[in-house]
Amino acid sequence: MVVILLVSVGIALVARWVLVSSLITRLEQRGVGIAQSVAEKSKVHVLDVNKDALTGLIFEESRVGNRESLISYMFVLGQDGKVLAHTFADGFPEALLQVNQINPGETHGIERVSFGKKFAYDIAFPLKEGPSRIGAVHVGLSKGHIDEVVGRLRITFLGFMSIIILIFFGIAHWLSGYITRPMGELIRRANEISRGNLEMEPTSGNEVKCEECNVYKSHRGDEIEQLADAFNHMTASIRASRARLKESEQKYRSLFESGPNPIFVVARKDFEILDANPAAAENYGYTREALIGRCFDELGAFEYGDREGENFGEKAMASVCVLSLRARHYRKGNRPFYVNVRACPGIYQGREVIILATSDLTKIMEKDAQLIQASKMKSLGEMSAGIAHELNQPLNAIKMGNDFLSLMVEKGLEIPTEKLTKVAREVSGQVDRASEIITRLREFARKADYSREMVAVNTPVGNVVRIFGQQLKIQDIDLRFLPGRDALSVLAHNNRLEQVFFNLLSNARDAIIQKRETKGKKDSGRIGVRTFYRKDRVAIAVSDTGAGIPRDARDKMFEPFFTTKEVGKGMGLGLAIVYEIVVEHGGEIRVHSGIGIGTTFVVLLPPM
Repeated sequence: MVVILLVSVGIALVARWVLVSSLITRLEQRGVGIAQSVAEKSKVHVLDVNKDALTGLIFEESRVGNRESLISYMFVLGQDGKVLAHTFADGFPEALLQVNQINPGETHGIERVSFGKKFAYDIAFPLKEGPSRIGAVHVGLSKGHIDEVVGRLRITFLGFMSIIILIFFGIAHWLSGYITRPMGELIRRANEISRGNLEMEPTSGNEVKCEECNVYKSHRGDEIEQLADAFNHMTASIRASRARLKESEQKYRSLFESGPNPIFVVARKDFEILDANPAAAENYGYTREALIGRCFDELGAFEYGDREGENFGEKAMASVCVLSLRARHYRKGNRPFYVNVRACPGIYQGREVIILATSDLTKIMEKDAQLIQASKMKSLGEMSAGIAHELNQPLNAIKMGNDFLSLMVEKGLEIPTEKLTKVAREVSGQVDRASEIITRLREFARKADYSREMVAVNTPVGNVVRIFGQQLKIQDIDLRFLPGRDALSVLAHNNRLEQVFFNLLSNARDAIIQKRETKGKKDSGRIGVRTFYRKDRVAIAVSDTGAGIPRDARDKMFEPFFTTKEVGKGMGLGLAIVYEIVVEHGGEIRVHSGIGIGTTFVVLLPPM
């Protein structure tokens, strides 16, 4: 009803404005016509300066028909601008001489004026004889009469609009009652549904009995009955959906509670633990109540996108599940252990969350470490001859210096200060050299830890090259190391990277020896090691001139216990360990090989 009323009032105002404007325009046009008629009839009298005839003419023209109530005054001006005739009974108002001046080129002029206490619309029309202007006729239309006509039109129009509004009001009142009664029933039903009551009777005679229906049927009756029918279908669908949701919630809650691995529900913004399953409480040593509300970072870190960036929320909710390998977590009492963390985005109780599932890797990593340590010991045993030779050099130098000093003492000869200083420095230098060799071997032989740090790849590669160099020299194999000039740094375990390069060099050495044995002659072998950048990744290439890898063996070469060597010459664990460590660091390894030509292994690692 308010809309109808506003629209009706708007239409009434627009229509009234149009009609009033049109009426005023018509009256002004009528005044212009009167002024033009008077101007045509008064030309002769103006030329003759016959004031009496002019006065009689304008009085007669002002009273023709119903003009008496419309026209307030008429007056005629001569060529000199003086009044020749007028219809004012009380004398001509001198103020009217200065109003509504007709400019050259204008056909007429209209201006609202006042004279005394009265108002009028003054219409001026020029008197012309040929091209010459000989005077002007002014006709004043009564503003009071025009306002009276407009007022009568307004009352008539408003009365007509009031009758229309009343008719529409009655129709709207009847329609509102027709609509609101069933709508009120639907509102009552909606309120009951919002309170959780879905067991109400249908709102119309079209009962919905099928609660498992997933197909909408056509409705009968008018729009309100159709709405009620659709509402019944919606209620039945909600009831069935709620039952399925409850069943699904029970199923997934059962899986969540009985899962063998720890599962956490973590808030995306502040990483607050919102829920945790019993396995999480058991593995981390806390009660479930103690875990809920705690920040997950207190238990250990996990890598999931740009956690510190401004766009972490958008990235996290748009990305797929990610896996953080071998993260260090802490049980109650700050006891460390190692886990794989799988993180997936989700929604929990209307909040954006990350679902974290962890799996304990401590025992597996300990066994891997033991296997790697055994491989190191085996490699060091194979290099014992080279290590002994490398240690013998500083020991021989020390022995020669001591023998010289002993000989000089036995002969009672005076030892010059310069020679004594030189021998002392040489002995000290050889001791440092031997100490460095032993330290290098001790560092390589120690058991690797699991903490990552920023490592310049040239350091572990250089350590392995120095350890392995003497052994390869004894076997007549040329080893060349070309370190990259740029700072090639990665986040890694230094000792585990040494194991990667040690295994690759061992593999290259074995390939060269295998080629010699196959050909039956001793070819000079070469091994090259390079570090460089390749497409925003740190690359380490180990190349050899060995026998090469058969094509059918390349798909299996990284599998544990797979080897192409003779029985007793290899367990097939070297490349498997290399592959595991490289993947653990987020990298990849590529192989290029040709039979009888050689092989190149390229290790690609993400930079810092």
